[in-house]
Amino acid sequence: MSNIRSFQNNKRKSAVDHSDSSNGVTKAKQIRLEEKNNKVVKDINVEGFAESRAVEIQALTEVVKRNGGNHMAFQKLPRHMRRRAMSHNIKRVPRRLHDAVRSELEKTKPPGKRPSRCYRRRPKNLLAEYERRKRKIGWLETHIWHAKRFKMVQRWNYKLPLHPNEKSIRACYRAVNKHCLMQDVSFESYIEIKGPQQRILQELSHLTSNKTGPTFASQMTLSGTREGRLTLYTYDGYPCSAIGPVTFLWQAVYPHDGIKALDNGSTLWICCHPSFYAQALEEVTKCFNKNTNFDSSAVQDNTCEEIRVVSLKDDLVKFRLYGPASNVVLSEVLQVADIENIEIKNEDNKENKEEPASSSISGSSTDAGADKQVGSLSLKDKDADVSAGFWWKDFYSSTASRSYFLQQSDCWMQVRKCNSPAEAPSNCLLALTVRDPRLLLPPKKTKVFNANREAAVGVLPPELFTAGLGVSPLWSAEIRQQVKVTKISEQRLNELKSKHTFPGCPLRLRDKESRIPVILIQRPGSSSVSSTSHLGYASGWDVLIPSGWAMAFWVALVYRGARVGGVREARSIALQAGSLCKPFDFPDSPAGREQLQTESEALQVRHDRRPPAKRPNYTKLGFQSPFAPQWSSLVNEWRIKTTTLLEKLHISEPTVESNKGGFYVLRDRKCLRLLNSTFTGNSGSVRSNNRVTKNGKGGENILKILSSDAWRQMTEQHLFALVPVLLSIRHRGVPKAFGHICLPTLEDFIKLEKDKSFGGPEEKKHIDPEAPVRKEERKVRLQLRKKKKRGKGSKNANIQSLPTSRDFKEPSRTAEETKNTKEPEADPNIKNEMNLRDARDVKLLGHNSRMVCGFVRNGDFDFGRGHGTGLGFCSLAALLHLLEQQGQRKTYLVLFRNPTSFQYRFASLSIVV
Repeated sequence: MSNIRSFQNNKRKSAVDHSDSSNGVTKAKQIRLEEKNNKVVKDINVEGFAESRAVEIQALTEVVKRNGGNHMAFQKLPRHMRRRAMSHNIKRVPRRLHDAVRSELEKTKPPGKRPSRCYRRRPKNLLAEYERRKRKIGWLETHIWHAKRFKMVQRWNYKLPLHPNEKSIRACYRAVNKHCLMQDVSFESYIEIKGPQQRILQELSHLTSNKTGPTFASQMTLSGTREGRLTLYTYDGYPCSAIGPVTFLWQAVYPHDGIKALDNGSTLWICCHPSFYAQALEEVTKCFNKNTNFDSSAVQDNTCEEIRVVSLKDDLVKFRLYGPASNVVLSEVLQVADIENIEIKNEDNKENKEEPASSSISGSSTDAGADKQVGSLSLKDKDADVSAGFWWKDFYSSTASRSYFLQQSDCWMQVRKCNSPAEAPSNCLLALTVRDPRLLLPPKKTKVFNANREAAVGVLPPELFTAGLGVSPLWSAEIRQQVKVTKISEQRLNELKSKHTFPGCPLRLRDKESRIPVILIQRPGSSSVSSTSHLGYASGWDVLIPSGWAMAFWVALVYRGARVGGVREARSIALQAGSLCKPFDFPDSPAGREQLQTESEALQVRHDRRPPAKRPNYTKLGFQSPFAPQWSSLVNEWRIKTTTLLEKLHISEPTVESNKGGFYVLRDRKCLRLLNSTFTGNSGSVRSNNRVTKNGKGGENILKILSSDAWRQMTEQHLFALVPVLLSIRHRGVPKAFGHICLPTLEDFIKLEKDKSFGGPEEKKHIDPEAPVRKEERKVRLQLRKKKKRGKGSKNANIQSLPTSRDFKEPSRTAEETKNTKEPEADPNIKNEMNLRDARDVKLLGHNSRMVCGFVRNGDFDFGRGHGTGLGFCSLAALLHLLEQQGQRKTYLVLFRNPTSFQYRFASLSIVV
């Protein structure tokens, strides 16, 4: 065993000695290599050295350049090395790029901490945000309520509700027909004119014409008991330069029982649509002489000799209610205020003292310090026990004012029992002073129902509506401001409700409760003359209240069951009622032309967004202008066609120099009634059977009609006019906007007599001369795209063959360069061929197989009649040819065709009076 152990030890020693000898040899070799490498190279072949390392030098140069590019350091990493939080967490970046990323982050400003949504939605911050957003575009007081429930659009410098978000087309029709529909029309603003009444009437007579109906001088409206309606024109611009339809109110002033008329004369309010409000205000101001003083905000003292024009924009709130249940809804919301505890002032002492501005029944006195006194009131005064808040005590302190108040209350008690607003006199006024509607809110929303059927009073007697019903404190700017400023805040009102002894019972604030003056204006609705619906359809009330109280009354009306509509519903109601809707149906006014241009541009953009294979080809359909009616071409071509007929009758052609468009809408009441009597068969002059004369021959019918002096005079004066017409569809079809109204041929009537279910003829497909041009252009464009794509692919292949220079041979294109890159253009000769249609002068009348006599402006399905209905405008000269063709028929028929269809449909025609 000892021998074995000694052998193992010797073996280990020999192995150690061998390792030491090998290590010594390796160290010697390393020393010799280091000495060899430390030798300095005296010269080098630069050309060969650079040539052998060209690729590395180029790659290094590109890398250095890319460090100064638009990308961050971590954005230049390969995709497999990128991490999610590299932009703000430096630990996610490779260590070798820490310095570069750190320097880049120091240059960028750290984003500030975003406030929480709870903080941004605080009432104070939210109100400031709303005020900021209302600077450029106007908001209604009910904007927030509508924005949560309606599709909002920007129109006429306002944010307006277009239609509800829910499906409510049929529901809105039912509300108008049987219940109650409500709309906020506060965007319609008023213009106030103060001064001597005769002077106002004399100057405003240049803006109107008695041929269109009652004017500002109508005896029915001068007393202040009814609202007037008329069409406003520019200065002596009738019949061409129309501005738009307006409504007006005269202030009721009656020197009775110690109440004297104001020294500054009468007051007139003119209500205008926002689309032409600025133009109307400018024309009204120009009417008066240099002494006219215009002020858009404050009201100051006036002398009796001057006229003063004041803009009341956004100073009044106006709600419009439709439907037979409007009386029920209003009767629950408008409860007459209590003024029984007011002491009656002595009239003798009152004459010796200076009467305050708010005590006059007219409310138009304007004290210079009124604004300062009102401005001193604060909503923070919880008791609101200041004398300015009790305006109603001073106003109703006289015997005459109290007698007027009692008359108004008695009349309202009778009106609220009616089944429909149509039972009240047309356009009558009823002034009330009501309680705060917030104190009368039901615990939850209720459904509207007509509970007055048993106690119905029928048609109200006219003697019930006396002169004192129009007397209202709402005419006073000072009282309107006091009512607005002294309103109890919602917070204070909720505190009072929480402290109430019996929860759920109405609060009794007595003198601390607000009294709000309102004016109710009756709207008669449709008439049987021009309406496709029943008599009184869309009748209702307009409610005028001071600004600042919109939401209080709005919520109260909604809680009583009134359904809310928007701009779309208002236009649909006007169509089914057979009336014109402003400014859509006024094509001869600047507001109407602007609205038409806006709609045309929107339709054009919508059409261009669709691919060529998914949009209609209007050239093949035969529509030269599918997005806008060609009014001027229609009138001019029919005038030329009628020249021969006028020469036979020795009728001179009218000249229209003032109208740039060469056309205008006929609004002469006598002419419209004459046309309506002819087309409805009331005249009985040319109707014996259903014979139809061939178009262009005969002429007995038109000669017989034009032989009368009224027809001859209308033709001489209004040959350039457009006549508003209503279309009632015979069988199938619904007219759409900008469709054609055409004259049928003799063959169409023959087919209709043989087959009563004949739907109408069809237009032949027109030849599109641009189709080969577009096809060639599309072919060239595709070829250029293929060439470009093929060239780009070859470049990519070359780049892939050089892996070291792949990243810098073709630099990446930025987003801005991609945005500005245009498609390759085709041959300019092809473009010249595409513009050939613009150079051609295609006639409107001879373009289709049926002659166009007018255009549809609006059309929809009539739920009341169960078929389509439309409103449009036809040339007066074209209607003469219609009488010549169908003078012996009982019903005048026309054809209409929508822009996206070849099918003509029959429709009966009537005149909108």
